[in-house]
Amino acid sequence: MKSFFDLISIRGKLLLCYGSAFIFAIVLASTALHYMVRQTIETLIENELRSFTGSISTMLKASADITIKNHLRGIAQRNEDIVEYYYQRFLKGELSEEIAKRNVRRVLLSQQVGKTGYIYCVNSAGVAVVHGAPGVEGVNFSHRSFVQEQIRRKEGYLTYDWQNPDDPEPRPKALYMTYFEPWDWIISVSSYQEEFYDLINVDDFRESILGLRFGKTGYSYVLDGKGNVIIHPSYTGSIYDIEDEDLRATAAKIIDQKTGRIVYDWRNPGEDTLRKKIVMLNYIPELDWIVASSGYMDEFHGALIHIQNVIFVITVIVMAVVLMMTLWIGSVITSPLRRMMKHFSTGATGDFSVRMDDSARDEFGKLARYFNSFMETLQQFSGSLQEEVLEHRRSLEALRESEERFRLLAENSPDIIISLDQRGCISYVNPVVEKILGYTPHELAGKSFLVMARGQEANEYIRQFRKVRSGEILLDYTGVLVHKNGSVRHFIFCGAPATDGKGNMVGIEGVLKDITDRRNLEFQLQQVQKLEAVGTLAGGVAHDFNNILTAIRGSLDISLLMVDQNDPIMKNLQQIEKAVTRASDLTRQLLFFSRRQPVEMAPLNLNQSVDNILRIIERLIGENIAITLDLAPDLQPVMADGGNIEQVIMNLMINARDAMPEGGTITIRTRNATVRDEYVKTHPYARPGKFVCLSIEDTGIGMDSEVAEHIFEPFFTTKEQGKGTGLGLAVVYGIVKKHKGWIVADSRPGEGTVFTIFFPVSTEESSPEPGRHARNSGDTRGRGEKILVIEDDPSVLSFAGAALKGNGYTVLTAASATEARVVFHEHQDSLHLIFSDVVLPDKNGLDLVDEFEREKPGIRILMTSGYMDEKSLSRIIRDNNHRFLPKPYAMKDLINTVRALLDGPDQA
Repeated sequence: MKSFFDLISIRGKLLLCYGSAFIFAIVLASTALHYMVRQTIETLIENELRSFTGSISTMLKASADITIKNHLRGIAQRNEDIVEYYYQRFLKGELSEEIAKRNVRRVLLSQQVGKTGYIYCVNSAGVAVVHGAPGVEGVNFSHRSFVQEQIRRKEGYLTYDWQNPDDPEPRPKALYMTYFEPWDWIISVSSYQEEFYDLINVDDFRESILGLRFGKTGYSYVLDGKGNVIIHPSYTGSIYDIEDEDLRATAAKIIDQKTGRIVYDWRNPGEDTLRKKIVMLNYIPELDWIVASSGYMDEFHGALIHIQNVIFVITVIVMAVVLMMTLWIGSVITSPLRRMMKHFSTGATGDFSVRMDDSARDEFGKLARYFNSFMETLQQFSGSLQEEVLEHRRSLEALRESEERFRLLAENSPDIIISLDQRGCISYVNPVVEKILGYTPHELAGKSFLVMARGQEANEYIRQFRKVRSGEILLDYTGVLVHKNGSVRHFIFCGAPATDGKGNMVGIEGVLKDITDRRNLEFQLQQVQKLEAVGTLAGGVAHDFNNILTAIRGSLDISLLMVDQNDPIMKNLQQIEKAVTRASDLTRQLLFFSRRQPVEMAPLNLNQSVDNILRIIERLIGENIAITLDLAPDLQPVMADGGNIEQVIMNLMINARDAMPEGGTITIRTRNATVRDEYVKTHPYARPGKFVCLSIEDTGIGMDSEVAEHIFEPFFTTKEQGKGTGLGLAVVYGIVKKHKGWIVADSRPGEGTVFTIFFPVSTEESSPEPGRHARNSGDTRGRGEKILVIEDDPSVLSFAGAALKGNGYTVLTAASATEARVVFHEHQDSLHLIFSDVVLPDKNGLDLVDEFEREKPGIRILMTSGYMDEKSLSRIIRDNNHRFLPKPYAMKDLINTVRALLDGPDQA
């Protein structure tokens, strides 16, 4: 049996197959098309409602801006006229410029703009020239971005955000500015935008909003955040006064949600069924307004029903072309949607410059126009947002750079920068504190500032900190802090209260400047000046005292020659001689302490120097300190200045005494030593050869390695201020180096100290001081030689003249340089020797004898003085090859020296 399909012709089969396929395709396509069209229409309607709502919001914002701008512009222009009026009066000479500006300032500042707004003026440099707030006039605000914009534009409308100290967040502010060029004033009328929203006239755009329609009955309306109806085609007043409970609930939901999309069921008065309604919301926070656009869903779906009927009719009438129509309709519908989706995808990547072809006049053309408008708005907002983000990044970068600069300044500052909290604990201190006080910043973090203060100063620091906490600024307060190692450091402290952003006091910021070295140098300078004054005084006293001693010694020598040894008065004269000797030693000590002895390098036995200094220093050492000697009997001589060597011994012994406040023993040793290469390898400052060693050892407190590194530095001392100059060991070191030697210090805390000095051995034999005890084995009496004695002291002049006359010399005397010139010129040819004091009342004795030597070359010269300054007299005497006889001198020393000088070779 054949089937029905077999009985049908090929045409029927094709028709049946294609018809069935077409019907199935049409049904399927119709279903799909119905769904797609529904979704598209709903999306279109939502976008349309959203676009209308956004357009209304934009219109309202623009209206508000225009209203505020016009209001502020009117005020600004009026005040510009006022400024011009006073300026013209100034030009006419009716007012001085100062009075004109004062009147303008009074008028401008008397006006209030809105509720809190005001008028101010800045110049082209950003400096406030007119302002109502105290302390603002004269301040430069060019760092503010809106002031920079004012300087750039000078005229026009400007909006910006401003946050007062009491505001939780910035608020939008607006200003209108005009430029008055004669005075370089930018007149600015400024206030918060919210204070002018009352100026907005709703009637200006009521009809425009109510004229918008969506579908048959859709409309737009405006509510505020409190439920008041601003614009509505049917309602006025407050929504909470509406009797319909459903309407009140829906309106309350709109007010709560403020933005977005709401779908709800609604039944109009007189209707029995509920209908779906959609509303799109947009919130304007500046006005606290909610813009809404609403319409019924079934009105939006009317086009969908019409499309279904058309598809059904077309399917019944022309099945043959349904497939083509379906394909065409599908292409017509899906192609624009695909293009739109593609553009949306591009926009989602951040490219808001994409646009669609909106030339079509159908819904897709409208949708394309809505899309383009939406992208245009996004592009504007994106540009503004990017600019704000860029500005924010610049601000953050500038802030980071500023913080980095201040951090580098603080960390590299040579002074201590410190922050304290309200309890006086250290919250920050820069790294230099470790260099100055020995503490690392980590060690001090969180600890009280008083951990570095001495007990007696702690209360004073507390009192000063209380002053700062009360708002007082502390300047140049001098205080003391304790180093980590226990040493004391002196500081100048400057401090001020630190406040937070609200002005609350949160601690203290301060700077500590270390002035310890400066104070020490000031003290040492005082000590040096004292030493210099003492030296000058000692030199003057020694000079006068030696003149007196010379006269006494001379008279004594003459008396001793005149008295028999068995005469009872001889004992008295011998006692006087001892007293004169002690007095001579005293003057030598004065010169020694004044450091004004002449340097005379000669072979010297150190044992003799030790013996000489012990007679001087025993009274200074004290009874509780024993002195032990261990002197080598075969000690070799050294080339040295006796006075300098005695000063070295004295300084080291005094240093040893000070190291033994409770008493102890000082041991002085001398020995011959040979320094070999092995010793030099471990002591780089040494050199091989033969040396004489002088060591002074004490049993005192000793010293650590850190102190030992600095003991030879000038002004370094471990003694309390006022008890040491810090020069003693530095002088020792300098003298030793001058004598081509070196010094070694060996000490440990609690075990005493040993100073060992190495002097190179001299190849010459030691000899007595030249000129002091000159001897002449032959006859010392004169042979009638004529001698000119020049001396300003009458008693010394009398003694010297009598002594020389009594020993066979012809003596001429003069008490001044003037008198000496007269005598010299009268007896120039017969003079053999000139014996002159260095210090004369009217001329330097050395200059005087030089003058005589030029007139009579070869004449013998003998100089004398109570003391010689190494830097002047002793060098000149040596350079001129003069003989020198120091005061006080004995008669035999004078006679022997004169005889030796006359019998010696001619002076050239």
